[in-house]
Amino acid sequence: MPTAKITKTFDSKNNITESITQMFLNTMWMNMYRTTYTYDSKGNNIQTTQYNGMTGSWVPTSRSTTTYDQLNRETVRVFESYDNGNWLNSSKAEYFYGAGTNFVYKNEQIPEKFELSQNYPNPFNPSTKIRFNLPEKSNVKLTVYNLLGEKIASLINNELSAGVYEIEFQAKNLSSGMYFYRLETPKQTITKKMILSK
Repeated sequence: MPTAKITKTFDSKNNITESITQMFLNTMWMNMYRTTYTYDSKGNNIQTTQYNGMTGSWVPTSRSTTTYDQLNRETVRVFESYDNGNWLNSSKAEYFYGAGTNFVYKNEQIPEKFELSQNYPNPFNPSTKIRFNLPEKSNVKLTVYNLLGEKIASLINNELSAGVYEIEFQAKNLSSGMYFYRLETPKQTITKKMILSK
């Protein structure tokens, strides 16, 4: 009995332009998620838009727009959420490159609440990015688990200052399927699921 299927569309340069996830429920295929991708002339993914299909039609939920430097490195990314027919800015991240890590961001504002966003792209292959908001300095753990509850990867386990953070998760050595990522602080814990499709 089938349970899920993912349909992907590619352009002439083999860049994925659309991904649709459907679940097999009550003897029929039901739309779940849709993601569209836009690229610049260099092949950089400049915009990714997420949709939810559970209402019977595709409803946009969020999108990210990225600017790149001359070395094709991400320099600015704007995150927006869709509400009542309008795109609303939720945050802006600036990327700094140097001797340290590549996921150091500067936000226009300190986030008001502790929040873990849906990974993007989702479904993904072989990498995806996970973003979270930290309203105050805290010890943070970001961990990935499989369906059996076994720990697959520990992405972050240290003290972070307030801000918006993003980290890339590489899953080259993992098999297709559903995984969970959990964000923990001494005060709160949030868990979300993601789909690896190879």
